[in-house]
Amino acid sequence: MIEEILETKKKHTQIPNQVQKEIKYEPRSLKKVLEENKNPIIGEIKYSSPNEGQITKKPIKSLIKEMKDLSAISVLTEKNYFNGSIQNISKVRELFDGPILRKDFIFNKKQLYITKKQKADSILLITSILGEKLDNFVDLAKKLDLDPLVEIKNQKELDIALNTKTDIIGINNRDLESLEIDLSKTKKFSKKIPEEIKIISESGIRTKKDIRKLEGYCDGFLVGTALMKSNNLHKKIEELKCA
Repeated sequence: MIEEILETKKKHTQIPNQVQKEIKYEPRSLKKVLEENKNPIIGEIKYSSPNEGQITKKPIKSLIKEMKDLSAISVLTEKNYFNGSIQNISKVRELFDGPILRKDFIFNKKQLYITKKQKADSILLITSILGEKLDNFVDLAKKLDLDPLVEIKNQKELDIALNTKTDIIGINNRDLESLEIDLSKTKKFSKKIPEEIKIISESGIRTKKDIRKLEGYCDGFLVGTALMKSNNLHKKIEELKCA
């Protein structure tokens, strides 16, 4: 699935020949949120997904009204499979004061400059996409004051991630090919990550029971579908925050 998404992404993503490299903007630190809060929830704005289909139709303004108490917000900007938009980042920025993570399938360094221009604070870098180029992308992200969130799903990818200067690693509990969820992956790989690196558990977090199960194995939780499908988003957030 990820290879199909990436190929489509490369075909349909317009990368400008020149990008603005001097972008002045005071970022909000995702790393600081992970350091200073207990079980912080990063809520993800996700309109569709390949396995769920359409998840929500709510406009950004309505979503943020209910998500304003979150520690951070992730914005899924991939267009073809997730019905996202890069412009959604700036829309969220106008309404939300905390860190904003851009979640997408990044393959070109110019995408980092575009992300910065939209006033995001952090960017997802998927190890299975970038491979041995990951360290260069991490270095550029840090140079741009974008907190790189390096995503891994197996031991090989973790080894690559640990050879970079990233301060945050995301453990994806979902297999991106089969789409199956296994929360024990967070427990398994967190034990192999140095204490100074912050850990986010990604995918499959739906209830406060899930958070309690993984508490102590990570520093934060990325929650998307469970929030977007909730009939009472504010209540769902409070439930997860009280775990």
